[in-house]
Amino acid sequence: MKRIVYILWIVLSSCFAYAQKLNGTLDRNPVTIGVPFQLTYSLDAQGSGFKGPNLNDFDVLSGPNPMSMQQNINGVQSFNLSFTYYLSAKKEGKFSIGTAGINSGGKKIESNA
Repeated sequence: MKRIVYILWIVLSSCFAYAQKLNGTLDRNPVTIGVPFQLTYSLDAQGSGFKGPNLNDFDVLSGPNPMSMQQNINGVQSFNLSFTYYLSAKKEGKFSIGTAGINSGGKKIESNA
């Protein structure tokens, strides 16, 4: 019984370790016209070929600014890759920021809108 539980634990850990998700977040919502805000996309794995969203409704002040971090704590490695934009709203209204994409682990991953 212990062996079965151990094998299940290994299999489930592997599945969660490779479940990659690209998350997009804003540092504030709603935003004010002319006041800079931050849009960040984060991935808990290595990736390449980042393609940002359509940002035509915003002034792009800076970005995408990549940052990567790798940690090894007690033999457990973790990796985080992020891309940050600094934006400013051009006009008043309700806008939706589309999805971004990146290649990771041999597949294309898309963010939330």
